[in-house]
Amino acid sequence: GYGLSAFLGNICFAIGNILGWVPELLVSKLSLTYFSAYRTFLYLPIVLQILSNTPLVFVKEKFEPISRGLKFRARGVALKFIITSALVGFGAGFSIQLFGYYLSVKFNVESGPIGTLYALSSVLGAPAFLASAPLSSAIGIVRGVIIPQLVSIPLLILIPFSPNFSLAAALYIPRTMLMNMSNPLVQALMMKLTPEEERGSVSSLSQMAWNLPNAISNRIGGFLMDYVSIDLPIFITSALYTLYLVTFYVLFKEEEMSRERYA
Repeated sequence: GYGLSAFLGNICFAIGNILGWVPELLVSKLSLTYFSAYRTFLYLPIVLQILSNTPLVFVKEKFEPISRGLKFRARGVALKFIITSALVGFGAGFSIQLFGYYLSVKFNVESGPIGTLYALSSVLGAPAFLASAPLSSAIGIVRGVIIPQLVSIPLLILIPFSPNFSLAAALYIPRTMLMNMSNPLVQALMMKLTPEEERGSVSSLSQMAWNLPNAISNRIGGFLMDYVSIDLPIFITSALYTLYLVTFYVLFKEEEMSRERYA
């Protein structure tokens, strides 16, 4: 289920990225500046974001009140996911969410080529999500998370040494596929180790642990790109991702073997 959800999300993400050519068309056909074109184009994702909430109105939820008080049995599992989520979120903030800006500055390209790159990355990466379940069946969930992401790190490190946008794109696509294909496995592991009634809490804590450090490192990464080195945040992300994978293995290697589920 998690793999299929990620697969569909990636396809839709690819369609959205192709729209990166719209600002290019506004510049060429209407003689707008890139700043004006981007500002005008931003109204479209705002409207789509509002419309995306409409299907939630039709979702019927089966709700059963919890009568066990404030006891939280998944504290240990939650703490492990908080630590790993904080590390990967902090690492991503330095460069991953700034990658469009990075490519634009380093290789002098605008939203059209960058959007096409993101779209190709999403389309080609979508089948990788479907492959995550067979991979975990073959080598286990923990190794299924770690091995693809570990292989993606050298590809990320090589991007700053690329002489042109085409080579950087050729490295970016497999890097993104390998790094993201394990995300459904992380979610599956979280659900496996958490009591059903506490899954929402653990998932929320994990997401919050990702978001807060990410917001901080995003600002630091932008500053470093502008005033220190355009490439430095890429190397920082690579180092933090490596630390994240080591930490993930240390924290979860026993969980997979010894805890199928809470009683």
